[in-house]
Amino acid sequence: MHVYETKHPVAHSADDMFKLVADVELYPKFLPLCEALKLKRRERRDGKDVLIATMTVGYRLIRESFTTEVILDADARTILVHYLDGPFAFLENRWIFRPHRRRKLARSISISPTAFARASWNG
Repeated sequence: MHVYETKHPVAHSADDMFKLVADVELYPKFLPLCEALKLKRRERRDGKDVLIATMTVGYRLIRESFTTEVILDADARTILVHYLDGPFAFLENRWIFRPHRRRKLARSISISPTAFARASWNG
């Protein structure tokens, strides 16, 4: 399985970056290829916010939707995304936001997608 991991310092605080990434309902306004996001459920579990959301992504004639469970841990400034349903065989995202000595934030993201397993390419 392919895993993509990266760390980047950015000129924003860890708290501000956590809030931006945690606000999934705004993704269609600023996230490339994200055409829609529907929040299906929000609950509190073990001191963390847990969301179930369906995102529709598109590029030209291709449109796909997938559903994930998003676990928001504001105290630890971490976001864990588990794949529930859609065209992938597997998808997991981990976001970790940490203050950085030289800049305001070191942002770390780990994404583990696999190729479209059940994709329908008829637009």
